[in-house]
Formats: sequence, C-alpha cells, structure tokens
Amino acid sequence: MRNGALIAAFGLMSSLCFGGSRIVTKLDNGMTVIVEESHAAPVVALRMYVRAGSIYEGEFLGAGISHFFEHLLSGGATQTRSEEEARKLVESIGGQVNAYTTTDHTCYYINTLSKHFDTALELLSDWVVRHKFVENEYQRERSVILEEMRNGEADPNRQLHYLMQRTMFAVHPTRFPVIGERELFMTITQKDLETYYRRMYVPNNIVFVAVGDFKADEVMGKIRKQFADLAARPTPAQALPAEPRQLSPREAVKEMDVNVAYLLMGFRTVALSHPDLYPLDMLSVILSDGDSSRLARAVREEKRLALAVNSWSHTPSYDAGQFAVKAVCQPDQVEACRAAVMEELERVKREPVTEEELARAKRQIAAGRYFGIQTAQDRAADLGGNMLSADDPDFTRVYVEAAQRVTAADVMRVAKQYLEAERMCLVVVRPPMGAAKTEAEAQSKAGTVKKLKLANGVRALVKSESRLPIVAARAVFLAGVRAETEKDNGIGRMVAEMLTRGTKTRSTVEIARIFDGMGGGMEAGSGNNSLYIEMHCLKEDLDRAMEVMADCVINPSFPPEEVEQARRLALASLKRRDDNWRSFLSDRFMEQFFKLSAYRMRPDGNEAALKALTRDDLAAYHRKYLSAGNMVISVFGDVAEEKAFALIEKHFGAMKAATDFVAPAPSPEPPLAESRRVNLAIQKQNLGTVFVGYSGLKVTDLKDRYVMDVIDSLTSGMSLPGGWLHKALRGEEKGLVYEVHAYHMAGLDPGYFGVYAACNPGNVEEVVKIIHDQMGRLQESPIEATELETAKEMCLAAHAMGDQTIGEQALRSALDELYGLGWDAGERYAEGIKAVTVEDVRRVAKQYLQKSLTLVITPPAKGE
Repeated sequence: MRNGALIAAFGLMSSLCFGGSRIVTKLDNGMTVIVEESHAAPVVALRMYVRAGSIYEGEFLGAGISHFFEHLLSGGATQTRSEEEARKLVESIGGQVNAYTTTDHTCYYINTLSKHFDTALELLSDWVVRHKFVENEYQRERSVILEEMRNGEADPNRQLHYLMQRTMFAVHPTRFPVIGERELFMTITQKDLETYYRRMYVPNNIVFVAVGDFKADEVMGKIRKQFADLAARPTPAQALPAEPRQLSPREAVKEMDVNVAYLLMGFRTVALSHPDLYPLDMLSVILSDGDSSRLARAVREEKRLALAVNSWSHTPSYDAGQFAVKAVCQPDQVEACRAAVMEELERVKREPVTEEELARAKRQIAAGRYFGIQTAQDRAADLGGNMLSADDPDFTRVYVEAAQRVTAADVMRVAKQYLEAERMCLVVVRPPMGAAKTEAEAQSKAGTVKKLKLANGVRALVKSESRLPIVAARAVFLAGVRAETEKDNGIGRMVAEMLTRGTKTRSTVEIARIFDGMGGGMEAGSGNNSLYIEMHCLKEDLDRAMEVMADCVINPSFPPEEVEQARRLALASLKRRDDNWRSFLSDRFMEQFFKLSAYRMRPDGNEAALKALTRDDLAAYHRKYLSAGNMVISVFGDVAEEKAFALIEKHFGAMKAATDFVAPAPSPEPPLAESRRVNLAIQKQNLGTVFVGYSGLKVTDLKDRYVMDVIDSLTSGMSLPGGWLHKALRGEEKGLVYEVHAYHMAGLDPGYFGVYAACNPGNVEEVVKIIHDQMGRLQESPIEATELETAKEMCLAAHAMGDQTIGEQALRSALDELYGLGWDAGERYAEGIKAVTVEDVRRVAKQYLQKSLTLVITPPAKGE
C-alpha cells in the first residue's frame, strides 16, 4: 500500500474513532478547556493537567515537591469538605480517582458514570481550587512517599532508569527522579508546599479535559461556573538549562541483589517539535516491535544473548529526547549482549531497512495509536497529552499521518546522526561481581522458609530476609467462586471488602489511618479458588500491623452502612467491567465454556445476587470459611523467624479451631466432547473479538502445567507479546489484529487454555482460521530444539521477574501451601520447565488442545 493510501485509510479510521462535538477554548482566567462528546458508553472521564513536574521545581529542584503535592491534593481535604467526606462522595458515585506526576506535569483524574458528571466535576475542581493544608495529611503522605522510595531502591528497573538519567544529563533537571532525592525530599516543609501550590497551580498553567456521554455546550457552561473563582495569576517562568553536547562515551554500573543483569544503552536525540521524531519512532518499531523485529531475532532468538530486549524513542516537549535499547541477560553475558545490540544498530546505518519492514512499522504505529483511544479515559488522556506537549489536541492524527511519510532513507539518516557509539551512555544493574547465583545456591534459598502449624490448625510460613527494613504478610483461605452459587455469587469478594471496613473495636477510617500513618497498606480480595488479605509495613511496625490484620480477619463487624456502601461499589464495578472489551469478551467466554464448573461465575458476582445479599449472609460466610483450619499465613521480610512465629501465635493463636470445616467441592467441568462455535452480534467499541478456548488443567497437574507454560511461550510469548500467534497475526505484512495473546488458567478444578484477539470486524474469519492453524502446529509440525530452549528461557525469566518482591513470594508460597502443592512448589519451577521435551509438548497438545470452543463477537449488521 502506498503512503497516500495508508494516510487515506487511517484518516478514515480517525474520523470513526475520535469523539463527536468538541469545544477547545480558554476561560477568562486563562485556563485551557477541552470538552468532547463520546456516546459509546454512559461514562465520563475528567482530567486536570497542571504544568507542575519535576523539571519545573525551581529552588526545590530534586526534592520531588511536585509529586509530594500530588499526594496531598488527590483526594485530600479542601476548604469545603474533609478528606473522609471526599472519600465517601467518591465512593457514592463509584468513581475511579487517581493522580500521577511526571517530569513536566501532574495529572488528576476521575472516571465515573455520566449521570455523576456534576459531582465528579465539583470534586476535581474543589481539590485543585480550594485545597486545604492539613498537618496530619502532610505527615502521613511524607511517610508514604518514604516507603515508596524504599521500595524503589529494591526495584532494578527503576534504578536502571535513575542511573541512566544521572549519567546522560549533567545540567538538565530531568536528571533528578520525579519522586525526588531522599535527602532533598526530607527538607520540604508544609510552608514550602504552600508556596509551590500558589506559584504553580494558576489557571494559565492548567489544561482541563472532559470526554464522555454528555452535551458539550452544556458541560462547558458547568465548567466555567466551577472554575469562576480561580483567579488569573502570573504564569511561572519555565526556562530550562541547555544540556552541553556529549563528547565521549559514558558508563555506569550499579550492583544490587538481583539474579540477572539489566543494561540500558541511551543516545541523546530531539524534542517533540523536531521532524526527526517520526523516523526515530519508526526506527524503534523496526528494531524491537514483535518477535520478527531485528533485535528480537538477532539478539534474543539467534544469538540467545538476551532474555528480553526492547527499544524506544522518547521525545518530550522539552529538549531532553533520548533513544534507548534495554536488554535483560545473564550477568556473564553483559558485554556480549551489548556488542550484539550495537552490531544491529550499525547494520541500520549501513543497510536501508526493507520496504516490508517500513510498511509493517507504519501500520503498527497507526493501529497502536488509534486503537489506544477508544475509551473515554484513553481519549481524555490523548487530548490532554497532545495539548500539553504539542499545543494541538489533534496531534495524534498529525503524528500518524506524518509517520506514514517516513522513508527508508530517513530511518538510515537518523540512525547515523543520533546513534553514535562515541556519544552513547551505557548503564548496567547487575549482581555483585562474583556473586551471580548458581542453580545450587538458588535451590538452597528454598530452605530459608520455615513452616509451623499452630494448635488451632493455622499453618504459618516465615521467611527472614533483611535486604530491606520491610515485612509483607499474606493470609489465604479456600473460598472464592468455588464456594458460591448463582444465588450468592460475589459474596466472597463482598466479605473480603468488608474485612477492612470495620471490626468490633475499629472503624474503617481508623483502620485506614493506622496503615496510612505507618506508610504501610492492607487490602483483601477474592478470586476463583481463594480469599486473601495482604498487609505490608516497615519492620518496626510489624506487631501493630499484625494486630490490626488479625482483628480484621477474626472480628469484622459488617456495619450496615458499610455493607451498603460495599454493595454500591460492587454493582458499579460490574457495570464498568462491561466497558472494557477484554473483560467483556472473557466473561462471555466463561459463560459459554463452563456449564457445570463454578468458574462459569465471576468473582465480582452478578447483579441479582449482590442486591440480595444480607449482612447475615456475609457473617455466615465469614464464620464458615475464614476459620483457623482453612488458613495459611505467610510472613516474609526483615524479621527474625522466632519473632515472626511468636507474633503469629500472639495474634492468630486465639482463632477458634474449626474441626468441622469442609473445603468447597463443586462439580468439575468435563473435557469438551466436540468443537463448537458461538457467534454473538454485540456492539463493542467497533471491534471484532475472538476467544478460542480448550479444556485445561488443575493446579495439581504440575508436570503438564510446566508444559502448558512452554506452549504459552511458544505460541504467545508468555508475559510479553510474541510467539507464533503474534508473528502470524501482527508480524510481517499481516497486521490483522490490534492485540492477540494466549494464556492458561489452572484452578483447583480444570480450567482452560485460551487465545484471544481483537481486530477489524471484517477480519474475524481469517483471524479465527489462523489461530486454529497455529495451535494445530503443536500437534503436527516438529518443534526445533533451539525454539524449545528459547521458549523455556522465556518461562524462566517471566517466573523470576514475577517473583522478586517479598510480597509476591509470600503470596505464592501461601497459595501453593493452601492448594496442597507445598509452599516450595515455586522453587521447583525451574527444574520442571527445564525437563520439558518436544515429545511433552506434542503429548499435552494432543491431550488438551484438540476440541475447542470458538467465541466470536462482532457488531450487529446494519439494520439489526
């Protein structure tokens, strides 16, 4: 397809995807407002952007004051209501409220149903315009941010990014982390925050965006009224120092307690306004987007020097752009991996990229941009981001059209101009030299977990690890949808929600304040097979935190007003769930696939059941399932084993032993007897969606679960997009789908292996055929030994990366113990994966992946 035809096609797509009536204006006080109608769903998304980011902090530069103030303002006290009153008002409208801070702006947002627009607008404007500084909120959020900093110190990816910014920039303020440097952060006073608020939160520095199911002219009037008392004030000067040209290579290494090495190679480039933005982005897509990309094939697949590799081009509105390549590899392969990446970068300079590569990259860029702005939330973020960075709400369309005009010569030129080896920054996070863990050492780590059973039946797991002064605890119970029927579906999640909403001696507010004051946190939930409550805190707060956690587990009081509030939130969550095409598709598949199994129900319940549940129902469920004989608790972190067991005995030893507890035992689903297909005509974001599902495994089928993970990796790239499906449907010249992925769900009863995809409705039949063809390869075509080994490496890397924090380890060990696998099942994962053979893959594929249910959802035909 020629560039002109591509632009025409995507121009048509833009007219379909973008919203209806739009107003872009400046209020009399100087505040920019963008309002756009979108009637796809009865929802609204409100976002307020303030040009107050870490690079604009003036005399507070490096302290993270923008981020600190975001913590205080979002949901905090105002001149008209307390923090608690604001929380209840947010909950009453089922609002999704959050905020974030970047280098150049802070954003506050609310997503809710369109009927609650007035309340959401009033809340957001109240926080920004009438903020009130409260001493206890200042102290609490200060502790929370310190905890966030501590967690970041153990995150190798975050440390890698910080190291790059400090290495690449000597003058520009982007060298400081958004969260701030600890020493500088500690100097911020409440008076400093008040000064910063008055300086930065001025109308000319604000962009307000509203997208949703409303009439643009009506809500425009409401916005003018809400911000009428935000007086115009001088806009702060935002001049930034110019970074001197880098004259020689720079390197930096940080040693951490990690098992693999992370390396990042960076090059200075341009700002968003520079025309080289487009070929730089194109170059990044060609290098690393998909399994067929150059870096994936050469460095990860052929040379097997990287466990993962990707690139990106970051071109912000200010002059601190950078092109980067990141790789994860074994510690002894850092230099070889770096050399292999550089070899590919040099090849781009010598040889023009092919027309096929260029056409594929252009399609990927266009599809990714447009498919990413379908929801009201995404559209609001797109409009606001465009206005902030490019002063043009339609920059997405401008960007896509300009990208289609990039030539192979443009790509080669920018590669030569910017990717100069003599001006590269290389940063590495790795284990201490000589301390890379051998397999034997990794296995010995399993012995650090100790197990004890209390007299009342509670099973306790403890792991002492002093790397950081933090502790995580997880308590799990056999429950979930397997303990529910259609009449009480959702009761597990309701009970979990109520655990933190009041006990016999503490209110929900008191519980929240205790953990907020400690800089810790506690939450509970319920899934398909279990109910859990999790807590984390600093080590010095462990006794107090476990006391409150035990109180919530043993003595929930189910206050009537909190039950009703939880019910309202649960019902609102159900409605929001159908707004997302992935969850909508998954829910319809589960309903069609499971006819007997409890997994036909959703953990968040159904409307009729949630409305019928009573306080007595919740209390009875709690008495039956949250009992000592049905509980596993894990405490991992910076605490001595003896002390941890003593605290578990102190706080949970008094739980009543339930000698008559019987675990849930619903009817399992028999394997599919024959393949079948279900077609549904439902309008869902102008998409065609496909779900192909096969009969699956139980969690106790460990040997075959290892094989299924390898199959997942082969067909779908495990945790990252890739594999046969991605290549066949998105790679080369196809571009048939916006998204495709596979995964397997194993439960205490048999689950499923599923493949889902989203595409243009006209492509569904071809997509279905390709999915079935690709899955059929597992039984019919030989698998190369190198391909199998690569898939196994991906499994090992994904497992290791998902098991790094003490909280993740504590939950995994507790659930494995609860499900009868033994707390150390995860420690045996590497051994199980390494043992998988080509014959195992073919055997499991023949046993499970022959009969399928294919669900296809497309928009109704015209006239239906």
